[in-house]
Amino acid sequence: MKKQILILLSAIAFHSSSIATTLLQDDFNTNGSLNGQSPDVGSSWTVSGTNLTVSGGALQLPSIDGEASSSFANESNTTIYAGLSFTVTQSPSMSGSFFFSFQSGPMTVGRLFITSTGSSSTFDIGIENNLDNPVDWTSSLNVGQQYRAVVGFTEDGANDISRLWINPVTIGSASVADTAETVTASIDGILLRSSDPFPSGATGTELTVNQVYVGDSFADASSVPEPSTSVLIMGISIAVVTFMRRKS
Repeated sequence: MKKQILILLSAIAFHSSSIATTLLQDDFNTNGSLNGQSPDVGSSWTVSGTNLTVSGGALQLPSIDGEASSSFANESNTTIYAGLSFTVTQSPSMSGSFFFSFQSGPMTVGRLFITSTGSSSTFDIGIENNLDNPVDWTSSLNVGQQYRAVVGFTEDGANDISRLWINPVTIGSASVADTAETVTASIDGILLRSSDPFPSGATGTELTVNQVYVGDSFADASSVPEPSTSVLIMGISIAVVTFMRRKS
């Protein structure tokens, strides 16, 4: 019996070690002010500018200035992925702005831009490292339709890469990338933001965001994992330890 228990514990330890590292995860399931809310994984949200709110399981990003950040331990010399489900409810009538980015201290990198197509029913989305010159996705997207965006940022000290996938199946799915510059040495958080329309009188971007994941797993970024796996492993471990204590 002891041999079987040791084998089970070894299997649990191996499975636990193979689980991807999750730096931040939030399903935005608490309605109300986002400021001070704690994600399912990660540090609490800090909001500046106009306070942002959560409603119906989604963070609301209206066309007014407001931004929220959440931090984690520095990640360097690696690739980090962010996955977020989003729905644009109002397309910008002019240039548009970015609504998501990784953070490196005060710097924002791996930005996701929403820009105008000239139509109120569609919008363009693009990715860029740092210099406000996004590389657009391969086609325009539809207002009112939910999409899963995955942003990958590779920091190697020489040629940093920001890459974007929309509704990917695997890491080999279609993507676009900005590889134009070396921008940072590490990533330590993310930023979600809304912004006033520019110029005055223009229609600004409005959207909702939910199911945010940040970590080292592309698979988890493209499809947010259920927390039940870790809970199950913990439960099995506790059960085994309890059984061993009773037997002894």
